[in-house]
Amino acid sequence: MKRRLTLFTLTMSALLLVVTGVALTGVHVQRQQADLLTTALGPTLDATQSIRETMGNAQASLRGYLILNGGTARRPGPPNAAGDGEAQAMLRPYLAAETDIQQELRTLDEHLAAADFSGSSIDRGPLLAIQGSQREAVESWWAHARAARAWGWLPVHQLQLGDRLFADFVTANEALHTEVGRQRDVARVVLRDGGARSGQAILVATAAAVLFSLLAGWRTTVALIVPLGRLRDVVHRQRQGDRTAWARTDLGAAEMRGLAADVNALTAVQIRLLDSQAHRLALQAAAVEISRRIQDAGELATAFSLVAQGLGRALGADRVSVGVLGEGHGLEEVIVWTPVGVAGTTDVPPSVPQDEADLARRLWHGPRRIVVEDVSGPALRELGWSDSTVAMQPVGSLTMVAFGLTDRALGAITLRTTTAPRAWSDVEMTFVEQVAAELARGLAKVASERDRRDYIRRLEELDEHKDTFLSTVSHELRTPLTSILGYLEMLDEGDAGDLTDMQRTMLDIVGRNALRLRGLIEDLLVLNRMDTTTLASSATQLVDVADLLLLTCEELMPVAEKGGVRIVTARPDPADVLGDPAQLGRALANLLSNAIKFTPAGGTVRLSCHARPGDDQAEIVCEDSGIGIPPAEQSKLFNRFFRASNATSAQIPGTGLGLAIVRSIVQRHGGDLELDSAEGVGTAVRLRLPLASARSALEVA
Repeated sequence: MKRRLTLFTLTMSALLLVVTGVALTGVHVQRQQADLLTTALGPTLDATQSIRETMGNAQASLRGYLILNGGTARRPGPPNAAGDGEAQAMLRPYLAAETDIQQELRTLDEHLAAADFSGSSIDRGPLLAIQGSQREAVESWWAHARAARAWGWLPVHQLQLGDRLFADFVTANEALHTEVGRQRDVARVVLRDGGARSGQAILVATAAAVLFSLLAGWRTTVALIVPLGRLRDVVHRQRQGDRTAWARTDLGAAEMRGLAADVNALTAVQIRLLDSQAHRLALQAAAVEISRRIQDAGELATAFSLVAQGLGRALGADRVSVGVLGEGHGLEEVIVWTPVGVAGTTDVPPSVPQDEADLARRLWHGPRRIVVEDVSGPALRELGWSDSTVAMQPVGSLTMVAFGLTDRALGAITLRTTTAPRAWSDVEMTFVEQVAAELARGLAKVASERDRRDYIRRLEELDEHKDTFLSTVSHELRTPLTSILGYLEMLDEGDAGDLTDMQRTMLDIVGRNALRLRGLIEDLLVLNRMDTTTLASSATQLVDVADLLLLTCEELMPVAEKGGVRIVTARPDPADVLGDPAQLGRALANLLSNAIKFTPAGGTVRLSCHARPGDDQAEIVCEDSGIGIPPAEQSKLFNRFFRASNATSAQIPGTGLGLAIVRSIVQRHGGDLELDSAEGVGTAVRLRLPLASARSALEVA
C-alpha cells in the first residue's frame, strides 16, 4: 500500500508538472507572439508609416519651395538670404523633416534590432533587406533634395530625377510596410493557433490526470477499503462471540494483510484469555463446591474422598491421593482416586507413603508445593525418593501440595498423570492450594469439634460427679447435724443437768452455727435438686400468691422484729399462678429474709403483690432501705456463692445462694426477675410470674 500510494503521489505530481509545463509553454509562446506584435511589428508599422509621412512632407515642402523660389529669382544660385518670406515658410516642413527623418530611421532600426524573433515563424532577414533598400532610397532622395535646396531651383530633368528618387523610396517603403503587415498577420495566426493548441494540451493533460486518479482511487479502494470492510465484519463477528471469525491474510495490500495477521494474533490471544478465564472460573466454582462438601462431610474419609474426586475430575488427573501425617513417619488414612473410582492404598508399595510424608514435611516449611512435569527424568530421585517409589510411575507428571496449620504439617495432596508429561499452570496449582487450605480448615474443624465434644463430655461428667458429690455430702452432713441439734436441744432443756450461764451462752453459739450449717445444706440440696430434676406436673397446682405472701410475712415477722426491721405489707391483689407452692414459698422466704438481713435496725421492708391482667402476670415487689449493692456488682448478684463487697466488709453472714435459688425457682415457673439498687439507699426486687389463666391458655394452644 505504501508503494502504491508513493507511485500514485509521484504520478500525480508528474501529471501536474506536465499540465503546468504545457500551460506555461503555451503562455510563453503566446506572450512571445504578443511581445513580437506589440514591441516589434506594431511599432515597425508605425515607424514605417511615420517615415513615409515625414518623407511626403519633406517632398511637398521642397517642391513648393523650389517652385516659389524659382519663380521669383529667375536665376540660378543660392537663394537670397533675405529671400521671399513665403518661400521660407514653405521650406519649414522640409527643415523639420530633415531633422526628424534620421531619428525615425534609427527608431525603425531599433525596433527591428530589439525584437525577439526566436521561436517564431517570422524571418527578420527580408525585413532588414527591405529596410536597407528604404534607407538607401531615403539617403538618395535627401542627397538630391539638399542639392536642389542649395541651388534654390532645379531644371525640369532634375525635378523628374527627384520624383524618381522619391518614387523609389515610396516603393521601398510600401514593400517594407507590406512585409511587416504580412509578418504581423502571421504572428496573429500563430498567437491564435498557439492558444488553441495550449488549451487542447492542457485539456488532454487534465483528462489524463483525472483518469489516472480515478484508476488509482479504484485500485486503492479495492486494495484498502474492501479489506477494511471485511476486517470490520470479522471484528464485529468476534465481538458477538463467533470463534470461527478469522481475517483473511491473502487479500489486499501488504499492510492490510499484515493488519489482518495482527488481528488474527490478537484474536488468538483473546480466545486464550477467555479460555483461561473460563477455566479459572470453572476451577473457582469447583473449589467452592468442594469446600461446601468438605464442610458438610461428617467423617475424615468422606472429606478426603470428596477432595480427591473433585480435584481429579476438575483437573483431568489420572490419579489423586490425599492423606494425613500420622503418629509415625508415613501418610495415613490415604484415599486414592482414579477415573474408575475411589480406593485405598493397597496397590502401592509401602515406601510411597513414607516418601510422600517426608516430602510433605519439607514442603510445608518451604515452597508448600512442587511440580514435576516429566517424571521420566532425574527429578524424583533428586527428591530423595526410593527406587520402588520412583518405579511406581515411569512416565507422566506429578505435583504435590502440602497442607497444615501454622507450623505443623497435616498432610499432602498428590496429583499424577500417567500417560504423558504435563505442564501444571499457576491457576491450577492455586486451585489445588485453595482446596488444600480448605481441607486443612476442615481437619481443624473436625479436630476442634472432637475436642469440644470431649470437653463437653468431661464437663458433663464433672457436673454429674459434682451433683452426686453435693447430694451425697449434703445427705451425709444432715445426719450428724440432726444428731448435734438433738443433743443441743437436750442440753438446753437440762436433760444432762443444770447449765451455767457461760455454758448456756456457748450452747447458743453452737446452736446458731448449727442452724446456719443446716440452712446451707438445705440450700445446696435445693439447688442440686433443681439442677437434676424438672418441675413435675404433679407438683404444679393453683397457688394464690397473695396468701403465700402473707404467710411468708407471718413466718419471718419474728426475725424482722429481732433485727429491728419493720415489714410493711400493702393489701395484695388476688393473683393465682400455676406452680409448686413449696418452691414458690421458699423463693419468697429467701427474698424477704435477704431484705431483712441487709436492712439495718430501724429500716423498713415493703412487700406488695399486683395482678397485671394486661400483661397476664402477677408482680411481687420487695423493697428495702438497706445497704444497697454497688453498681459494678449488680450483674453478678444472681451468681451462685457471690456476695457483694459491702456485705462482706460489713460481716453480714450469708452463703450467696439465696438469690440464685430465687432466680432458679422463678425461671422454672416461667417468670423473671428484675433488680434495681442504689448503694446506701436500698434495693427493689421485682418478681413476675405468669397468671394461671395465661399459662392455661398457652398450654391449650
